[in-house]
Amino acid sequence: MKSRWWRPELLLVFGALVGLAARLPGLTTSSGLFRDDAWVAAPARASFGHAADLVSTFPGFSLGIWPLLHLTAPTAIYAQLPALIAGLLALPALWWMLRGFNLPTWPSAAVSVVVWLSPVVITYSTRVKPYTTELLLAAILLGVTARVRTPATNRWWLALLSVVALFVSFSLVPVIIGCWTSVVVDDHRMKNTSRATLLPPMVAMALAVLLLLIFWKPVPPSLHSFWSPFFVNWATPGGFARSIQHLLGGFSAGLTGAPALTTKHVAVTVLALIVLGTLLVLIGIGLRELGWKALGPGIALLLGAFLSAIRVVPLGTGRTDELLYPAIAILLTAGLARLLSLEAVNLHRVVVALSAGVVLAALALAPTLHRAAYPISDLNGTMNLATTLPGSGESVQVFDAGLRYNFAWSGYEATPEGVPPRLVLDPSNEAGYTVRLHGDGAATTFIASSDPGDSTYHPEAWVRRLDAQAAAQPTPRLLFFGLTEQVVNPTTGPLPGQASDPHRSPFFGALVSDGWKVGAITIGRGVYAQILTKP
Repeated sequence: MKSRWWRPELLLVFGALVGLAARLPGLTTSSGLFRDDAWVAAPARASFGHAADLVSTFPGFSLGIWPLLHLTAPTAIYAQLPALIAGLLALPALWWMLRGFNLPTWPSAAVSVVVWLSPVVITYSTRVKPYTTELLLAAILLGVTARVRTPATNRWWLALLSVVALFVSFSLVPVIIGCWTSVVVDDHRMKNTSRATLLPPMVAMALAVLLLLIFWKPVPPSLHSFWSPFFVNWATPGGFARSIQHLLGGFSAGLTGAPALTTKHVAVTVLALIVLGTLLVLIGIGLRELGWKALGPGIALLLGAFLSAIRVVPLGTGRTDELLYPAIAILLTAGLARLLSLEAVNLHRVVVALSAGVVLAALALAPTLHRAAYPISDLNGTMNLATTLPGSGESVQVFDAGLRYNFAWSGYEATPEGVPPRLVLDPSNEAGYTVRLHGDGAATTFIASSDPGDSTYHPEAWVRRLDAQAAAQPTPRLLFFGLTEQVVNPTTGPLPGQASDPHRSPFFGALVSDGWKVGAITIGRGVYAQILTKP
């Protein structure tokens, strides 16, 4: 007789405790936010009306965190709380979604825990990013879709959730389209087309178009360029093959923690191929097993691939893939359940053993190798350290463009243009995340504009302005602030040196090419300051 304690819910509880332990190290009480987080949080330091002009592809997430971040002190842990809460809710949401598809309990529990303990989900449960919130909403949308047939009012719930999800993040469009396609096709199959069934999707579509008209802003060219390795390359057959390798390898690495396919080590590459091949086989079996029920998750995955193919939304980055994880979870669970149902006893035992091994590996790696780590960028701390550098008091202070996001989260007041400011969030450029500082006295403090990125793509123009500023000094001297190379992301890992390796941007390179000589340097957490002089 089987023990009543040996239940899938026990695995969920144990997985939840392990996942919590894996996430807690990623929380920080430091006042410094990592640069990727700082630009998301920056609008929350402005007025609500001003913040509404600064939102980009996830307006609801940006405006939703505004009350918390605007009314609290600029401390990183407050900014991390929304993503942490969404990350904690993702596990029960995945379980609830899979049970809605009437999938067996043990495979559902196993896949829910493994997906929830993936390195990407753990990491972005402690970042000021919408990705884990997108995963949560995608799971809820697919779960409601599986239950939409009874009662009929569930269509209105799906319509409401679709509009809310789209407002939170426009990236959820593939999942929303997949859900409604599944519902409409099922209605057609069951000859259940009437005004009552057609009205909810029509209302949802009308509100969706309205949201896009009000809030949509084009993705900045610099960000689009940054994502280019994660778009399908159609230029040459070799380029296409390499991009598919990069995209699929990145997707698999982010979801499972397996190595990417770009490694040069044969044994590691074989391991990556085994993991990716297993995922593809289970997905294929799941598609066949679910039949028309696979339409929602299948279309979501297909549209995700299509958007990468037309160079709109990246695929294989890990973080931008999170919204597709619930769809993957459905197909993986269906495929695993099918294998477990095979009558061959020996094969059944092999599948059970391998599944248990994967779950145990996820439980072991989550709080160790995959635990969250936060890459802090402490601008204020480095500015204080810089005062110890020789000649810093007489220098013209220069801030590299990447730091523009950090000012609003480092205690500086954000004010609209037209008011004598210390800091301006200017909505004329990269979704409003340009900042300009006005200095005191003889020393001038300013920062280069954002996209189209004068300091990144046209640094010579800024160097000429700096030459004119410094020419009035007896000894031309700059105090240059820039970011370090620290990155702690699952698909890229920590870069060599992390927070102690200065990032030499095109702006810094243009200064050196113009004749500025490198001098004393000090390095804080994620930010460095260096003296530059010109004979």
